Parts: sequence; structure tokens; C-alpha cells
Amino acid sequence: KLKLDFVPREQKLEAEQKAIQQLEDELASRNEAGSLPEEEKVQRQRELRDLQRKYTREMEDFREEVRVARDTAIDALQTGI
Repeated sequence: KLKLDFVPREQKLEAEQKAIQQLEDELASRNEAGSLPEEEKVQRQRELRDLQRKYTREMEDFREEVRVARDTAIDALQTGI
């Protein structure tokens, strides 16, 4: 039951991670090709770092919520036995 409660959010986080990876790949390939002006490069790197920080915070929050829900469920089972 716990897994079903958290699957949609887990899938959303996985999609965000894939999007970040695509942006990293795009930035790297455009940078290597030399088709990225320095100003745009700096801006995209900043945006990428912001997305990575946001993802990291969301992932930490998700893990904490899963841990609390799991611990609560375990306590409920132990109390009921």
C-alpha cells in the first residue's frame, strides 16, 4: 500500500532526473561543438545547477516522507500485534 501511495511522485522525480540529464547532455554537446556563446553557456549552467538543487531537495523530501510513512506503518503493525 505504501508503495502505491508514493509511485506517482517517484515517477515524477524520475522524469525530472531524465530531463536534467538531457539538459546536461545538450549543454555538453553544444559546448564541445563550440556553438554556445559564453553568455548563454553561463546562463544554461546556472539554470542546470538550479534544477539540480531543486531535484536534490525534492528527492530528500521524498525519501524522508517514505521513511516516516514506513516507520508509521511498522509501528501500527507492531502495536496491533
